Parts: sequence; C-alpha cells; structure tokens
Amino acid sequence: MKIVFFGSDGLALPALKKMTQQSWCEIVSVVTQPDRPAGRHQTLTPTPIKKLALTLPLPVFDNFAELPPADLGVVVYYGVKIPQAVIAHFAFGIINIHPSLLPRWRGPSPIKSAILRGDKTTGVSIMLIDAGLDTGPLLAQDSTIITNEESAIELEARLGELGAELLCQTLPKYCSGKIIAQPQTRTGVTVSKFISKKDGELLATYTPQEIWNHYRALQPWPGVYFIHNHKRYKITAAHWQNDTIQVDSIQPEGKKSISLSEFKRGYPTVSFAHII
Repeated sequence: MKIVFFGSDGLALPALKKMTQQSWCEIVSVVTQPDRPAGRHQTLTPTPIKKLALTLPLPVFDNFAELPPADLGVVVYYGVKIPQAVIAHFAFGIINIHPSLLPRWRGPSPIKSAILRGDKTTGVSIMLIDAGLDTGPLLAQDSTIITNEESAIELEARLGELGAELLCQTLPKYCSGKIIAQPQTRTGVTVSKFISKKDGELLATYTPQEIWNHYRALQPWPGVYFIHNHKRYKITAAHWQNDTIQVDSIQPEGKKSISLSEFKRGYPTVSFAHII
C-alpha cells in the first residue's frame, strides 16, 4: 500500500518513524510546511518532520502540487487544512491521528485543553478527515489516564507513541474492510481553541489545583503569570506536593528568574492566591 504522509512536528514524528518500519506499506512522499525563519539570525529552518524524512531518506514536498499516485494519505500535526480535492486524490481517503477521545476536544489544542480543564482521562482517535473540524468518522480509539504530575509536553510524547501504535494496528484492517468507519456521537462535543499569551494569566480566584493545571498545560509557552499592582510575575518552576502547588521560582517583570526564598526577601509585599 502506497501512502503519502502529511505532518510537521509533535505527534507526527513517532507516527512517521513507526510507519516506515511496517512491511505492509510504503511511504512514497512526505508533505510538510515550508522552511521558515527561526532563531536570532532568522535562519531558514525545516520542520522537525522534514529533518526526519530526509534522514530516512524519503522525498519531501511543501505543497500539494506534486502528489505522487498513492492509495492513502495520513495526516498528523500538519497545521494546514487539506482541501477536498487532495482528499479525493486517495482511494481510501486521508486518515488522521487526533490526540483526544473525539468528539471531546476537537480543534487545535486538545492536549492543553484536557489538562486545563482537569480531565482525568484522554486518548487518541484514528479518524477519516472530512470538510469539518475534526468531525470525520472514527476508525479506532485508545484511552489513557492523565496523571496529576504530567505536563502537556510529557502527555504529548506519550500520546504520540500511543497514536503511532494504534495507527499501524488500524490501517491494514481499514484498508482490508475489517473496520468500518463510524460517525462520531453528537453528545459530549467540546472544541478547543488556539492558545494565546493571555491564557497564561492566573486569577486570584483559581484553586491551587487550577493553578497547577495551568502551569502543567502552558509550559514552555505561554507560561503562567499573575499580576500584582500592574506588574507581571511569571512562575518559572513549580511542583505539586501535599495536595497543593509549591512554587520554586518566579521571574518579576523585566528581571531574571529567582528562587522563591529570594523572591520573598526582595518582594515582601507581593502575594498571590495563598500560594506566595
């Protein structure tokens, strides 16, 4: 079976690695986003998936114009909406790994949203993409527990491996007719949003658990901070102990990050939500 892989970073990396190890399929090309300026010197930098693909080695493209003949498309963390004409290019359509238990947390930030909301479980969904936003029919799902110590980065890595494994179990069954895609349920639908810097602002009304959820979900960007007398204070390190968040270091606005003990000595009048 010939497959075109669409991806850029994140969950796409373990999926592409796993698929290249399968005897039943051949990755005929990888489509990723164009190289973009990055770093202090704005050097043109390829996506992580392009770097990986070139080492395998696989042909890499950054547009839809040069799609080779293939039976199936697989899209994981590509970051660009795929047109219907491209979906129609493949006899078996295009399959997506989505890092949530659809229809919960459709949209661009399912992992962060699950942690922010305090979800106890999440998972991965293997689905056929359609014209909607993560609304396509489901082929398979697998669930996992979200631990209270797990950051979004750690959870993403775990879901990446889980999704890659489930994808490689599911695709042969789907293409041989052993699995029939099922429509998503109409109940329990939630939609995640694009995360902004403003989402990192902590409110004094938050419980310690809610503050901890924000800290875990929003590292390294945008991070979390609180406002005191119109000044921003960023929590740069913290941990969970004795059923509450323990702050380890803080970065006052315009200053470097310092330990909590240094902060208390230098800013004795600054407090926030009973944790500082």
